[in-house]
Order: sequence, then C-alpha cells, then structure tokens
Amino acid sequence: RRLAELPSSQPMAIGWHLAWGIDRQSIPPLFRGIASGVWDATSLERLRAAWSGRESRESIERILNVEGVAMAIFFDHCKRDRSLAPDLLGSGDDLFSRMGRSAIPDFWFDDNSASVLRTTEEALELVRTEGPLQSWWDQFVRDGKWAGYPGPMWIREWGAPKEKSFVEELFDLDPSPFGNLADSVLRRGSRMIVDEALVRLACRLGEYKIAHGSYPLGLAAIGGIDIIDPLSGQPFIYRRGVMRSISYSVGRNGVDDGAVRRPKSMFGTVEQPDWVW
Repeated sequence: RRLAELPSSQPMAIGWHLAWGIDRQSIPPLFRGIASGVWDATSLERLRAAWSGRESRESIERILNVEGVAMAIFFDHCKRDRSLAPDLLGSGDDLFSRMGRSAIPDFWFDDNSASVLRTTEEALELVRTEGPLQSWWDQFVRDGKWAGYPGPMWIREWGAPKEKSFVEELFDLDPSPFGNLADSVLRRGSRMIVDEALVRLACRLGEYKIAHGSYPLGLAAIGGIDIIDPLSGQPFIYRRGVMRSISYSVGRNGVDDGAVRRPKSMFGTVEQPDWVW
C-alpha cells in the first residue's frame, strides 16, 4: 500500500496508473489471507482502515486536469513548432516531409486543443457527480464519447475508434489520443474505487467470521457503507459458501452475470463482466 502511494505522490496519469496497478497486484494475496483465516480481527480492522484513506475521485480529477491542460498546451506548441510531435505528424526529415508538416493548417491544432479541453471538462463533470460510477459508462454509451482504445476488437470493447477528420486523412495524421487517455483514467480509477470497497467488505466479512465462526447469511448482518458497490450504488452481490464467501460488483454493464469468468485469450486476459474478488 505504501509502495502504491509513492508513484501517486504527483498528480500525473502515469504515476496513478502505476499506483492502481500496484494496488491491484496486492489484492489477490490479501483476499487469500482473509479466506484462509491468517488475519486476526485487529489486523483486519487495521487493513480496512488502510484501504479507506485514499480520496480516489479527487485523484482522478487531478489527473484529468493536469493531463488535459498539458495536452492542450502540447497542441498549441506543436502549431508553433511542427518538429515537436514526430509521432503525431511524422518523423521524416526529408524536404517533402518537412513541407508536409508545415502545410498542416493551424486550425487543426486549435481544434484539437479545444477538443481536449472540452473532453476534460466533460470527464470532470462526470467525476464530480454524486451518483454511482455506472453513470459514467451509461454516458459513454449514450453519447458515443471516448469510443475506446484504437486497435483490435478484443481491446476495443466500447464502440469504434475515433474517425479521422479530413485534415487527418489528407496528411495521414493520428487523431488526438487524449480521449483514450481520459477513458483509461476513468476506467482504471473507477475499478480502483470498487476494488478498495471490496477490500473493506472482505475485511468486514473476515471480522464477522472470526466473531461468529461462519460468514453471515447476508450483507445486512454487517451493515455499513462498505457493503455498497460504488459502481451501481446498490449492495455488492454476495454468495455465502461453507469455506468462503464470494462478493462482487456487477461490472460496467450493470448486470449480474453470476460471477462467471471469461477465459484468457491468446491476447491476454479480457475484462470480466463482473468484478469479483
């Protein structure tokens, strides 16, 4: 947990993505420890407190603000000096390539800069809402914003990649990547918010088992805000077993898929419909 706090000490997307990744890696062994009963009640209480202290929504806001403004400034600088963005504008140093970069109209840079700021503000409006995180994904699907990562269909689950404008087609330019960055920040940030709540719920269930000898019949027995799924705004789905219990979020589709797990593909692990611990 302290390792995860190091890269997140600065409000930059890369640091928080690393922090979320470290947190995700720490969760499976933590859950195995709870399920096998290696923690005592005092330790579980301390763990629950440790996973309660991070202001995740504020972190997401800071990342979006910093990255959005930086990207808008980047486009403004590239308009003045076309050599600053070889990945975006092409890296050829021959006369034809340099002439092609210089011919890109200024309004393309201005339009991208304005689009980044507009996308940033729309994302921030979603983060600032008090409702469940599921509303973020409802908004994406309804408005068709931030259509997902460019690339193969096994990665691009939510909509088609952003279409190129006339200028981008003419000069073989890539569209602004910021929509994908905003989408990634919101995806991973919301997953971490849900994971943090699942950790706190698992600790409560472990404490209950220590006190009563078995898991509760339902989540009403433990109460508290920790039983609420931040994604849906409803209680987590809970299944009680003899040796262990299972709790999970309904995932981004908002549907209880029975905690089924999609098998790994040749391209890696796909996103699961339910977010299970």
